[in-house]
Amino acid sequence: MYEDVFERINKFAFKDELKGKITAENFIDAAEKMADKIDNIIPQNSLNIMVAGKTGVGKSTLLNAILGDAMATTGTGKPITQEINCYNIPGNPIKIWDTKGLELNDDSQKEVIMSIHDTILENRAKLEQEPENLKLKEDLIHILWYCINSRSNRIEETEINLLKSLSDAANSVKLPIILILTQWDETDQNEEFYQQIEKELDDAGCEINLILPVRAEEEVNKRGKVIAERMGLEELVQHSYKLLPEAVKDIFAAKQVINEAMRLEAFEKAHESANKIILAASAAAAAVGATPIPFSDAFILAPTEIAMITAITNAYGFSIKKGVIVGIVEALLATAIGAGVVGGLLKLIPGVGILVGGLISGAFASSLTLSMGKAYQIVLEKIYNHELSPEILEEANKILPYLKEILKTKLNK
Repeated sequence: MYEDVFERINKFAFKDELKGKITAENFIDAAEKMADKIDNIIPQNSLNIMVAGKTGVGKSTLLNAILGDAMATTGTGKPITQEINCYNIPGNPIKIWDTKGLELNDDSQKEVIMSIHDTILENRAKLEQEPENLKLKEDLIHILWYCINSRSNRIEETEINLLKSLSDAANSVKLPIILILTQWDETDQNEEFYQQIEKELDDAGCEINLILPVRAEEEVNKRGKVIAERMGLEELVQHSYKLLPEAVKDIFAAKQVINEAMRLEAFEKAHESANKIILAASAAAAAVGATPIPFSDAFILAPTEIAMITAITNAYGFSIKKGVIVGIVEALLATAIGAGVVGGLLKLIPGVGILVGGLISGAFASSLTLSMGKAYQIVLEKIYNHELSPEILEEANKILPYLKEILKTKLNK
């Protein structure tokens, strides 16, 4: 799989537009062109969760409980429409599509509903027209969490109609919907409310995948004693995971903070995938260096390195801007041309004839790529396991000190 990807990347980089002429002087311009192409070959995965419901139902509390305390409070948002904001945290591939409070007496309710419809359906329609445009997949909604405050103990006909409308749109594109009854208390009154909702949705022909009672945070009395534990979060994580498309399951598993076994299993899969990516990239670099190239032309390895960094980032469920990837690759290749790194690489490669007359051979190119890939993998695993902040993925100059230190350590062993 990965071998084919790197072969495609090297083909366009060396036989088509760039003609293999990538130097330190034109690197940024050439690398940005490559990054655009690579985006369509290895698109960065995004998990898109839409959260809807009235103001005050506890959407932020729910998101923070499932995805971490910072998710709904410090995310960077951008307006998609007047009724919907999309926000995420840098380095995190989960995007939350948050709807304006669905107040049933609000004159703008129809506009809110129409915006939700358009957001659910629009990109899918575009993707059907442009199936080769993988970038469109980045904004596809994957699951809808609709929240109702269980303590209201009532659901009005207008809200049933709203859910019917949303479920019709969602079902037309096989988008799962979970109806979450927030701030749940184990009372007879709430059980009756649950049964009422179930019956009214069924009578309306509203197809919802699941109705789930949830209490996202524990409750304490005035003396600080816990009087009600959190509940339903594990079930929400498990059911959401099962309903999500295969392509984004591992992102959710990696980023949720409720089920540690699920998170660790995703980590093992990411580690294995990253190893395969690095080996495939190393083989591709060896092919590039099959005809020895001058050290000053080491930037010719950039397409392989950019693709490798992109694919490893995807494997661990992070996101990173292409400008940051370009900055990382430029700096590491420039460092690799330095005598200290060259000497270290020579120690790693058995045999002679690696450098002849200042030329880079296939073996050297392969080992350089392997070392860069492993260094990046180590940094991402430290972020994954909360040893480093994901904020270092925001800018190349934030992550480079860690990469250079690891690379230097590996090469000087």
